[in-house]
Amino acid sequence: MRIWSEGAWIDGFLPYHVGDGEIGVQVTHWAVLQPVRGLYFERPGSWRMVFNYLRELGPFEVWRKIRSRRAEQLRNRKFLSVGRGWFEEGGRRQACVFVAPSHPAGSDFLSLPVAAVFPIAGEAEGSSIRHADRRGDAVPEALLPLIGWSPASGVAVAPEIWAEAGRAATALCGAIDWPGTAETPRASEPAAARPASRTGRAALYGLGNYAKVHVVPSIQRHLGLDRIAEIDPLQLPRIRSAEIEWSTAPEPAADDRFDAYFIAGYHHSHAPIAVHAIAHGGAAVVEKPIAMDQAQLDAVLAAMQANPQGRLFAGYHKRYSKLTRLAREDLAAAPGEAIDYHCIVYEVPLPPLHWYRWPNSHTRILSNGCHWIDHFLFLNDYCPPRARNVFASRDGTMNCSMELENGAIFSMALTERGSERLGVRDHIELRHGRTTVRITDGTRYASENSERVLRTLRVNKVESYHSMYATIADAVAKGLPGDSLASIAVGAQAVIDMERAAVDRYPALRASAVLAPPSANAMESGQ
Repeated sequence: MRIWSEGAWIDGFLPYHVGDGEIGVQVTHWAVLQPVRGLYFERPGSWRMVFNYLRELGPFEVWRKIRSRRAEQLRNRKFLSVGRGWFEEGGRRQACVFVAPSHPAGSDFLSLPVAAVFPIAGEAEGSSIRHADRRGDAVPEALLPLIGWSPASGVAVAPEIWAEAGRAATALCGAIDWPGTAETPRASEPAAARPASRTGRAALYGLGNYAKVHVVPSIQRHLGLDRIAEIDPLQLPRIRSAEIEWSTAPEPAADDRFDAYFIAGYHHSHAPIAVHAIAHGGAAVVEKPIAMDQAQLDAVLAAMQANPQGRLFAGYHKRYSKLTRLAREDLAAAPGEAIDYHCIVYEVPLPPLHWYRWPNSHTRILSNGCHWIDHFLFLNDYCPPRARNVFASRDGTMNCSMELENGAIFSMALTERGSERLGVRDHIELRHGRTTVRITDGTRYASENSERVLRTLRVNKVESYHSMYATIADAVAKGLPGDSLASIAVGAQAVIDMERAAVDRYPALRASAVLAPPSANAMESGQ
């Protein structure tokens, strides 16, 4: 597949996957209208920032992080566009107009929801692609609600909005002087993006920054990686290793069987892929969170109960930190005794259209706060909660508390107010008896009792990630058990229940799942 960037076509990209309810469009005319801003974290180049991270992570980890972010520059350039093309229907070519809400500045092939493709009369042209750059022109009002929209977001677009957008796109395409635009001969039609069903050692689903920096190097070092699947072709390298199978499909085929599935895509995709892995006797290595709601959690637990040969490993790195092991030693709590847990967590403010804001991603209690809730439960051997409470401050800070059956107390202040110098920050205090442990940023550790300081030390914060993947890969290779059913049931349920308590008390935390015309939105809100 080819894409348009900076005035030229670039080839070598894997084509978009065409899934259920989608149409594969062969593009013949493309008009780019407006950049989509606020989708991703994009930081300006800063030597001071590099220096700050060098002190925290060391040169190799900083180099790996910079390389990953620089590779995303092309992916970050998304635009609202319209155009013409054709698709296959009943063995013939059907001409169409399309709306591309969040795509590159041009592409010779698209996979779009059926609602975003509008059949038109006339011959389906196909020998060349014409490209028009209309940035700077006024965008038709009917197209503005769709800027940055994704079918993965969980936002349902009202039919009236699609209908108006289709009329606007058709009119715009009809008004452009296409003979005066850049013309390029079409390349051969792209092949299917889903590989043939097969078996292998490990498959990775989701190749974002986290996966590139932490997951891929660890899998290749300890287990061996046979497939990488990422729904955005611009996240995949143009020059791809022949030893790895590459895909833009969002989920495995029904008969795929890998020894391990490393699941690091959109949060709502975690549980379905985990269920597939477990049902086929594989190991599901799931980045947080395990499940987004009760239905997903029930499906995961049912798969674990029905398929004891399958395994699940939750990717909560704090469990694997050297500092967590030291805290257990210094607190010296006997099995069943309570360890209190209090934390202040700073999150970097999200860009306005970031996928963490989608309805499918739920709230930040589930998307990020799950780390600290799981860590608390892990230290208390997944003793079930008996009470919980959530309070939202006027500045948006979420104050979450929980008490377990063993009497352990948890409190978390989750805020976006503060310094972005080093990204996500946290300060944790653990208490048992007369001993207190303090862990700051996953790096600095101090423990003391009523008589003396027990120990202080500092570690590299990425140590826990290396330890986690080395431990899990070794367990997968040796056929060792994964996380217990009880730990998944208690841990994931506690996170879901905490979020439910927050949304029940503050309904505005739930992002709107419907994109409707202004009059309908006003009626629903009572305005």
